[in-house]
Amino acid sequence: MREQEALSDDHYHWLTSLVTARHLEKPTCRLIAATAFLFGVIPLLLITHQPGPYTAWRVGVASAITLCTSVIAVMWATRCWPTRGQSRASAVVATACVAAAVAVIPDPLVAALGAMAFAGPAGFTALFHTRRLLAGTWAVAAATVALATWRLATAQPLLAAAVLPLIVLVNIFAGFAWLLVTHLTDAKVSSALTDPLTGVYNRTGFDEQITTLLGARDRSDDQYLVIAAIGVDTHGLLMSLGHHAQAERAVITAARQLRTAVRRDTVLAYRGDGDFLLAELFTTADPAVMLERLRGTLTDRPAELSASIGAVSTLLAPLSALPPNDVLDELLYLADQARHGAHRAGGNTVRTTINPALTVLDDEDDDSGAIDG
Repeated sequence: MREQEALSDDHYHWLTSLVTARHLEKPTCRLIAATAFLFGVIPLLLITHQPGPYTAWRVGVASAITLCTSVIAVMWATRCWPTRGQSRASAVVATACVAAAVAVIPDPLVAALGAMAFAGPAGFTALFHTRRLLAGTWAVAAATVALATWRLATAQPLLAAAVLPLIVLVNIFAGFAWLLVTHLTDAKVSSALTDPLTGVYNRTGFDEQITTLLGARDRSDDQYLVIAAIGVDTHGLLMSLGHHAQAERAVITAARQLRTAVRRDTVLAYRGDGDFLLAELFTTADPAVMLERLRGTLTDRPAELSASIGAVSTLLAPLSALPPNDVLDELLYLADQARHGAHRAGGNTVRTTINPALTVLDDEDDDSGAIDG
């Protein structure tokens, strides 16, 4: 499935949806923030308590490390969930900080053992981001470990030979362990979230993707969320006549045609009974051109199916802070109502509700008023 293929390398979006769905954003953010802060404080403590040559510039570098990791900690502690770009920046900065810390710690043995701290950013990168970024992290780690081992070997070669395998194994194990976790989780999640008949998302997968979309922090305020309910009327007709196999083929054909007609980042799902769901972001409120294109894709050759499409379009920004399940339930209800209207009008048509007055927004305003009062 194209949506899943697009996310198979960078795990950030679907892991975000899993974390959000289980209400684990705050504990996860706090853990990462605490880890980043401790990583930054330790080098400064080691250097100030181990006087050596060039202490002033070493303390300066260690202070810069503490400042950088403190910024990372504050970002993760104060935001509900950082954007993918901010998360990637955190991993890159953390990697650079570990390398700098190993370089300035005066004791060669402590510096060499400190290189095991690369397991932190390596594991984080393997869990949330791309293999390319992980390879970059390992490349920096390899150069840093080589330098630290060389420093130790000039004074204690046997100790360096004993420590080097330990450092390498810890860092490689951390990265590969999290890669294995994401691989197994990705396979399990993909199977659980995919409809076996059509190959697109099922209803659970659709909910997970919309949760991620609503929680994204890098969306522009002027974007509109469009939710469409697409009913393949041909499926219902064939089922009523007892032609179950033909009805199934109609659904498969509809899924294939819809996949070719939507954009790469469109969320497409099948919820059964000939009904598809679609979610997409627009810079304008009216998705008529896209919806008519989808209708034509289904009704024209080679598909030649009858379809009723209902959609709702609403501004995205006010929805981001609301409970995703409540938002999705109301938007799907409105899309279904529009689809029923299209079906009652004879089918093969589109009905769209633009900027409706959402009750979830009214409830949020009422709650805010109660708190302020």
